[in-house]
Formats: sequence, structure tokens, C-alpha cells
Amino acid sequence: MLNFILHQNNLIVFLFVVFIQIIGINFLLFFFKEFSKKNNLFLNLSYSWFFGNVVFSFLVFFIFIFKKMNFLNLNIFLGILVLISICFIFLFIDYIKKIKIKKTNLAYLVFTLIFFTPLIIESLTSFLIAWDALAIWFLKAKVLYFNQNLLSFLKSENFYYSSQAYPLGIPLIINIYYRIVNQVNDQAIQFYFVWFFINMFFLFFGFLINFFEKNFSKFLLFLISITLMISTAFIIYSHNGYIDFQLGYIFLVIFSLFYLFIENKKEISSFYPKLILLGLGYSLMIKNEVVPFSLISIFILLTIFKLNFGFLNFFRKYFLYFLSFLPFLYWEVYRRVNLIPSFLDSNLIPKKENLLRLKVVFNYFILEYFNTEKYGLNLIIAFFLIIFFGTILFYRKKILKMMPLLLILLFQIFSYFYVFLVTPFPYIVHLESSLERIFLHFIPLIYFLAIVFVFEERKN
Repeated sequence: MLNFILHQNNLIVFLFVVFIQIIGINFLLFFFKEFSKKNNLFLNLSYSWFFGNVVFSFLVFFIFIFKKMNFLNLNIFLGILVLISICFIFLFIDYIKKIKIKKTNLAYLVFTLIFFTPLIIESLTSFLIAWDALAIWFLKAKVLYFNQNLLSFLKSENFYYSSQAYPLGIPLIINIYYRIVNQVNDQAIQFYFVWFFINMFFLFFGFLINFFEKNFSKFLLFLISITLMISTAFIIYSHNGYIDFQLGYIFLVIFSLFYLFIENKKEISSFYPKLILLGLGYSLMIKNEVVPFSLISIFILLTIFKLNFGFLNFFRKYFLYFLSFLPFLYWEVYRRVNLIPSFLDSNLIPKKENLLRLKVVFNYFILEYFNTEKYGLNLIIAFFLIIFFGTILFYRKKILKMMPLLLILLFQIFSYFYVFLVTPFPYIVHLESSLERIFLHFIPLIYFLAIVFVFEERKN
């Protein structure tokens, strides 16, 4: 076991994940210390993983644009790791002087890592066989690793199957790991993917502790969090090279930040919009499915500020954070100038006869939602919790506060219906091949919404 852990590539991927985690911790402790103070250990771990990826992805993207990736190697990586670790020590010492970390939380952290150790080992040893992983994300990573000039690949008719219009966020990260180990290794890097899964657990557990620790034992909250995470679909997609589960985690983090912003929107100096905008900019580097999520999120931010503080305050305070959208804008301009096609580019208006698809798509969605083999009873229970406690909040006239979250969730689901109305592919084939993965995008949001509704009703 020890030899397996100390295998060079496995050890480096552990350090790679720690590197991103420390970047996130340093970023939050340096720029958003007040945010970190509000959170427990598990929320801080999850948010630091998310914002570590945000910062790292932006840096890597600009290194890619200026074609400087060749200077990256193991020695450079270890040197930077030492530097950011020193920064972390100083920032953390200052942090623990003001915030006490509960010993029980540390114990549950250790227990969580032990509990998920079999999954971690599986991620480090399982072969990469999933189609999208091989044909899209890891293929692009290999192109980036062997040849920084992507254009010939992106325009080649031989690689139409690789969804050439997809953003480069994840392939760039995989490519960086290849450069650090100086070889292609599609097995060890799957630990990077499974760490999103573990951090989704941290996020759920952290919020359950915040909401219900006074009413229920922490062990019960731990079991609930585990129950949310161990469905068949979640386990399979946690580390099979698809990035749909990882996208679900990204949506969940931004969704949770919206909830925290709604809770604290009376503070005009609120830092939550800054974090949301940074998160949206990063998410647009991952998959095209993020576009509707980002549009509705920005619309809601603007609406909240219009109603509470005014547009002028919004743009004065947060204009610079819209720069996080530059990688997305750069990629969209680049692919359009170079005629890199997306199947939706010329199919934005559904044909009248395609409206008949709605009933079929709806039926497929319902059957998938209530598929207990994939999701257990979790989605069914979440559905009834939302209906029951949502009704109570409605009669108590408290539901309005939850409308931004409901709008984000429903708009994102509607966007998938819209895609199946305009897709140029046989829509049944498209539906059956992608529906399970689409659900991974918003199932975490449904779980979170159910938890929030229960908390809001009990709080009121």
C-alpha cells in the first residue's frame, strides 16, 4: 500500500491537488478573509478547492495564450509549491489566532478521507475507457502537451468527434500535469477528478453542520451527506474522465454563494458578488452548458442590485470582476474567427414541428428523475421536501427570498429542453446518450435547494 502511494506519478498527483488546494486557501485568506471566517472547516476546504481551480485555470490559460507552457516542469512546480506553502503557513498562523477549528471537525475530516480511500485508490488505478474522456478532454490535453498549436487539430475534419468548440479549461489542467510528470498518464490524473467529488461532500456536510448542528448530532449529518454522495451515478462519474460531475460541483458552489449572498444582501460591501463573478468566469472555461447558467446568474445579480442598491453601485464595485470573462470571450472570438464549428451555431431557432419533441423530452426527464437504480431515493425525497417545505414558505410569504435559486435551477433545466428542440442530431439518440450526464449538472442543486428549504422553514 505504501509503495503504491509513493509511486512517483501518484505522489506527484497528490502534490498537484494539494498545490491547487493551497492556492485556493491562500487566495481566500489573503483577499477574502472575512468570508473564510464565516465558514467552518469543511466549507473552507470546499471553497478553497473551487477558487484554487479558478485562480490556477486563469493563470494556465494566460500562459497558454502567450505560448509559455514549455517552461513548466517538475522542478518549477516543486519550487512554486514550496513558495505558496510558505505563504500558506504565515496566512494560516494569522487565521488560527482569530478562528478556532473544532477538534470534532478535524476528526470527521480524517474519517472522511479514510472512508473515501477505496474510491481514491480506484481513481488512481482504473483505466480510462469513457468515450468523452478519450475523444474530447484527454485528447485535447494530449494535443496541448505534444503541440501547443491547436489550430490544425481544431480545424481537422478527422477530429470532428472531439467537440472542437468546447472550451479548453480542463484539457489545459490535464496538460499541465502531463508536463510536470513529463509523460502522458491518464490514470493518476483521475485523482484530480475524484477530488471534486470529495469536495462536494465537504460542501454538503459543511452546510448541514451550519444549518442543523444545534438540532441533530454531527454523526447523523455526516450520514446524510454520505447518503447524498454514494449514488451509482455519482460514484461512476466521479473519476471516469467525463467532466459532468465536476460541472455539477461548480454549479453547486456558485449556487451556494448565491444563497449566502441572498442571506447577506443588506451588506452593500458584500463580497459574494465578487466570488460569484469569478466563479462564473471560471465555469465558462469548462463546458458550453454553462452559458445559460451564467446568463441567468448575471441577470439575477443585476436585478438584486437594481432593487436594493442600484446599477451604478453594482458596476462601480464589481466591474473589474467581469474581467474573469476574458478567457471565455477570447475563446469564442478565436473559434469563430478560425471557423471552428459548434453544432448550435446555426440552429438557435426551433422549427415549429420540433415543438412536438417537448412531450417526449419531458417523459424522458421524468423517467430519469425517478430512476432509483441510479440515484436511490435521494431525488424523490428531495422532490417532496421541496414541495412540502416550499408550500409552507409560500403560505408564510417567505418563498420570494428563494426565487433566485429556483429561477437558476429551472432556467438551467429549461436550457436542456431547448437544446433538444434545436439539435441537428436525431434528438432521441442525443437524448438517450446525454441525459444521465445532464442530470449530474443539476442534481446537486436540487439536493442543496431541499436542504435550504428545510432550514428556512425551521428558522422561521
